Amino acid sequence: MDKSLFTNDYAVLLSELRSARERAGITQGQLAANLREISAWRRSAPMGVPTDANPRSGGKPPSGMVPG
Repeated sequence: MDKSLFTNDYAVLLSELRSARERAGITQGQLAANLREISAWRRSAPMGVPTDANPRSGGKPPSGMVPG
């Protein structure tokens, strides 16, 4: 079994991710910052508590994210 990440499937994934980022009109740095913000928001939301009931979230998710 090939353990390399550099397979054809991986190359396709990278291409699709880059295309999606470029269509969104954001840089790699902006994407990374958005992912950090989303990650912090998800960590702050207690399990089983609606987002709007979480006082640390201010009742709303980071920009562009739908609570889930």
